[in-house]
Amino acid sequence: AAMNNNNNNRGGGDGEESSAAAQKVVHRTVTVSVFPHDAIGIDVSEEENQISPLLQDTDVMGDLFELATEASSPEALTGVYESGWADAERWCREEDKRQQQQQQQQSKNQ
Repeated sequence: AAMNNNNNNRGGGDGEESSAAAQKVVHRTVTVSVFPHDAIGIDVSEEENQISPLLQDTDVMGDLFELATEASSPEALTGVYESGWADAERWCREEDKRQQQQQQQQSKNQ
């Protein structure tokens, strides 16, 4: 996903440039899968750029296969949504840790 937080003060204002952090352009692709990446061979991105269930989760593949091949109740589909939400939350926590570690390493190198 690409994100550009560039603010050129289009609405007037004091004319000052926005902060360098706000102008930073991020180029990154994150793959998202309902199936565990390593279980189905999705290897187009590095592990830190993958959001999916963990393979060691109890019978995740069997549950997902059942949902994909049989009629599902609204409750079951809500469960899939909530599971995906939990996967994304886990990824966000891990991403925060990675960024903190990078910042600490950069501080040590300065």
